[in-house]
Amino acid sequence: MDVIADDCYPDPANPHRVRDAAFQRDLVRSLKPDVPWLLWEQATDAVNWRPANPGKSPGMLMAETAQSVGRGADGIMFFQWRQSRAGSEKFHSAMLPHAGTETRTWDAVTELGARLAALPTLPAPAPGTDARVGLVFDWENWWAVEERDHPVLLDYLAMCLDWYGALHARGIQVDIIAPEEAAGERVDLVLAPALYLLRDEGAAALVRFVEGGGTLLGGPFTDIVDAHDQFLPGGFLTRLGEVFGIRFEDFGALPARGAGGMGVGALTTPAPVAATDAARVGVRYGDVVFDGGLVAEHIHARGADVLARFTDGRAADGPALTRHRHGGGEAWYVATHPDAAGIDAIVAAVVAGAGIRPVVADLPAGVEAARRGDLVTIINHTDAAVSVTLEGTDAETGAAVDHLELDPQQVAFIRVAITRPEAEQAIAPAEGLAVPVA
Repeated sequence: MDVIADDCYPDPANPHRVRDAAFQRDLVRSLKPDVPWLLWEQATDAVNWRPANPGKSPGMLMAETAQSVGRGADGIMFFQWRQSRAGSEKFHSAMLPHAGTETRTWDAVTELGARLAALPTLPAPAPGTDARVGLVFDWENWWAVEERDHPVLLDYLAMCLDWYGALHARGIQVDIIAPEEAAGERVDLVLAPALYLLRDEGAAALVRFVEGGGTLLGGPFTDIVDAHDQFLPGGFLTRLGEVFGIRFEDFGALPARGAGGMGVGALTTPAPVAATDAARVGVRYGDVVFDGGLVAEHIHARGADVLARFTDGRAADGPALTRHRHGGGEAWYVATHPDAAGIDAIVAAVVAGAGIRPVVADLPAGVEAARRGDLVTIINHTDAAVSVTLEGTDAETGAAVDHLELDPQQVAFIRVAITRPEAEQAIAPAEGLAVPVA
């Protein structure tokens, strides 16, 4: 494809709206790395097709647009120009609403246009080359992992969003990659949740990545089938087991909602199971106690350090989190899908060990930062004013800045000089990093 374009309509009622929109933009950018993309459609205000359609709060149109610019978009467009007079989309907002130009919608659109027009030429390449973390999101795996007749039906997108969210909340830039892209020199840390279908080329790339000094985090239900959705001889984790330093015995699916009926095929239209719908199992990781969902896999350490163990259920006292040094790098394996506290604790450990730094240090909660070459986009998605420390040059005014005072939904585009490769700016991996061992 020559052109990548995206339609994006964040739901104002979604508490994860900012995270989900950031992931979607990173995902679209990853379809053609290093090439800018187009935001083909967004709404100026309310849409018409949800059960309830609240409009955007003041400043939200600029904030949502800045997410796209900061994550690689070189074109910003809308549906629709003039609001329809008839048809199913007549209640959908537009650049020119029925109420005319003396409206907050028209003011928001024209202010946005003026600010975008005032921006200097945007840096190339697009974001992604600036990220030191890769999240594996594999399309063929997505299709395969959500098939029925598995130990448990998984919502692959939801699982990936949970891990992405822990990185996003830390202000860490993420590139969405295929497993085959892991062996490149671009990233230092790779997260691969539920990589059930794994092609041989992808497995080999992940092995090379770890042997070359990278850090790999794998989630449950990983390395189960080949490219044709078939088991390989020798059981499971046949290609990555040596890297993780574990042996896989059983999936340990946790019970979920009752399907009703007793016969085969009684559940004819299964839906993927979110972790909140399933029974929970306890995990102790040092001083952190969290819940795991979906599965509590039976695994055995074969050289790996056991960092956390299950505290109850059939897998009680079995490994729940392991770490194995392999070649020049290390591989972590999580044998369940942790809750938010568990994911946060694990992500904190792996990013510290891999020397990963946020785009901007010490960002207040709810403030987003994305790097695009020397352009850093700062967005205050909260309902309160915030202060951000950042030295650079305002890309719109040319003024030098050393800190920012941002009102709710306010955006700043700051030029920050790149003095050396991002990898060299990262905190050096700590020798003998203190990680709890169960």
